[in-house]
Amino acid sequence: IMQMWQHIHDFSWFNRKWAGAHDDGTIEFVCPFHRGDVLIGIQVAAQATRMGLRVRMHVAESLIGWVRDFAPNFAVEPLPVPVPPADLTVLNLLRSYLYVVQRLDASPRIIRSHPMRDLDKTGRNLVAAMAQAIGLPRDTKLVALRPVPQRQQIKAMSSLLAPYGDMTVIIHRSGGWALKTIPDPILRKLVSWLKKRHFTVIQIGGPGDEQIEYFDGWITANLSPAEWTVIFRKAKVVIGVDSWSSHLAAILDVPQITLYGSTQPQHVSSKHSFAEQHAPALIVDPVVDCSPCNSLICLRAPVDFCAGYALDEAVVNDFLV
Repeated sequence: IMQMWQHIHDFSWFNRKWAGAHDDGTIEFVCPFHRGDVLIGIQVAAQATRMGLRVRMHVAESLIGWVRDFAPNFAVEPLPVPVPPADLTVLNLLRSYLYVVQRLDASPRIIRSHPMRDLDKTGRNLVAAMAQAIGLPRDTKLVALRPVPQRQQIKAMSSLLAPYGDMTVIIHRSGGWALKTIPDPILRKLVSWLKKRHFTVIQIGGPGDEQIEYFDGWITANLSPAEWTVIFRKAKVVIGVDSWSSHLAAILDVPQITLYGSTQPQHVSSKHSFAEQHAPALIVDPVVDCSPCNSLICLRAPVDFCAGYALDEAVVNDFLV
């Protein structure tokens, strides 16, 4: 599929140039999903626009609202594709790319949100790869473009959090599949440790996420970035995995702890890419030598979790003090 993608890209670009397609300098940025990738894509597109590039971002229809919550300084167009499960990601990336290539008004300058080769093969970070693809230096520091919650959103989210008090920690346990999920023994240990230190621990996620009974509360809903912004800013710390929550925390510059297992922070963490970094961030590296594995299932053991996640209570305690 990826080879086909490259061939179609080369052929389509050549045909457009040969046919004299109008090139107004617009960069067609195909960044359809998932939510974390879209959040990074928004930041890269905004930075490119500030630096004089003309960008049009193409996003899955269901995530258009996520982009518009940021009041972007660039054009946004919907793609007729779903936000797919992990095993159908490549297929739907190809569908998205083909859709943009076939648009009659598309510029020949079409780029993808993901490089052809895996990040661990190139040693690059996803933010740097997107920046370079769009025409920025790989080491560009991003000026964060943040959602601005409306008054009614602030009021609603504040009311939602009010029963939990002022010592709230929010935890996003899963990034969409088993290997990007904090294993239950580590999660239990973490929640218990936080409660003993008088934190109220709330699970966050989507409407399909299983609510874990040993949390103090749950916010598992399809909220907008502006609504999540209110919640993230009120929490003492955001704890999670390699997912949209870690990127939003980096964008908002709020305290965060991110645990990595099957992926590596040097490839997918975005915290270091922002110019403003006042809030502390604790990155917990994987403890297995098989990470990153780029797999949806463990390739070493017949288990449905990654053994690479770890928790050092002393380190977490020093971070929270």
